[in-house]
Amino acid sequence: MTKADNKMSRKEKREAEAKKDKNKSRIVTVVVVLIILAAVGLAGFLIVKKALFTVKSIDDYSTGLTDEGYIEGVRALDYVTLPDLDNLSVNYSDLAPTDEEVQSHIDSLLTAYPVYNQEAGTKVKMGDRVNVDYTGYMDGEAFSGGSTGGMGEEILLGQQGYIDDFEEQISKHTVGENFDIEVTFPDDYGATDLAGKDATFNITINGVYEKAKFDDAFVETNLSDKALTADAYIKKYIEDQYEMALEKYVQDYVKNNSVVNSYPENYVKILMGITKATDEGNYVAANNYNQSSYGVDMYSSFNEYTGMDDKEYMANLRVQAEGMADNALLIQAVMEEKGLSVSTADVNELIESYGVDSTYYNTLVNTYGKGYLYQSAMSYTVTNYLKENITVVK
Repeated sequence: MTKADNKMSRKEKREAEAKKDKNKSRIVTVVVVLIILAAVGLAGFLIVKKALFTVKSIDDYSTGLTDEGYIEGVRALDYVTLPDLDNLSVNYSDLAPTDEEVQSHIDSLLTAYPVYNQEAGTKVKMGDRVNVDYTGYMDGEAFSGGSTGGMGEEILLGQQGYIDDFEEQISKHTVGENFDIEVTFPDDYGATDLAGKDATFNITINGVYEKAKFDDAFVETNLSDKALTADAYIKKYIEDQYEMALEKYVQDYVKNNSVVNSYPENYVKILMGITKATDEGNYVAANNYNQSSYGVDMYSSFNEYTGMDDKEYMANLRVQAEGMADNALLIQAVMEEKGLSVSTADVNELIESYGVDSTYYNTLVNTYGKGYLYQSAMSYTVTNYLKENITVVK
């Protein structure tokens, strides 16, 4: 090998080393980039995972609300497009109950409050509700479980399901009458000592329930908390039905003709947390009840209780939260547009809708917070405003 060959060899060696170092550098760069990308990807995954699976439970219903019931830091009109609320009108006939509906209501009252007729000799028939006493005998001896013990028993003749033609035989007699009927217990009767055997029942018809007449006496006897005369009751019933229909009309109008364009994310997350806390409380309560009753948990995990995995549950939470936010934003938007505020009367009306009186105000505030109580009462404020400002065409 010549010197030139040797020099070329050294030159090639240097080039090979340089190329090798360059490749090493490229490899290191690629590895670093991959590590960075992996880190970013992992961080991104953790952020997504946290967003999906980590929602803090919130047991304070008034979180995110002012004492006046408004969503903190949120102008609802920035999220909602409302319909024209200044020119609402409706036909009275579309809301008031029809004559047929009024009569149907009266018929239901007459069914609910029948007249008990104990006049001797009054005939009974299939379909009547009667009060009877009876004692069953087999081979001349009264058998166990075959007597009313003088306490009376109501039977709707033809629909009670007594053995054989027990009810049909009663229907041939009259109030005050005492008589015997003969029956045969079916072979598959539950009490084996009676199954397939003949028996005699001594029966007395104590009275029969008859359809009443809708008049002043009926109203005073059964509906005095509503009215004292038949005409007054009907008038009040029509007014009450109309008022309920009007309330529903204005509420539906706002709901069906408004558009929620977007949601305040922080408030949605708060509602998700409140819903989650409620679900968790129900989960614990179900297991506690089952433990106290049967000594075992009803559910082995929260996922089993919800019937969803974590991702599904969080998606469901968001759907529920946005649904609740819809209503809150719509009501608050009307409050803002019309410059309304919740009155004491609105709060009391809300409280009374729970079936209690206004003395429970402090109890409800302690339980739910003033903000939630006033936000809930906003629906009464808005409904009352719309009812007062709608044109009713008669």
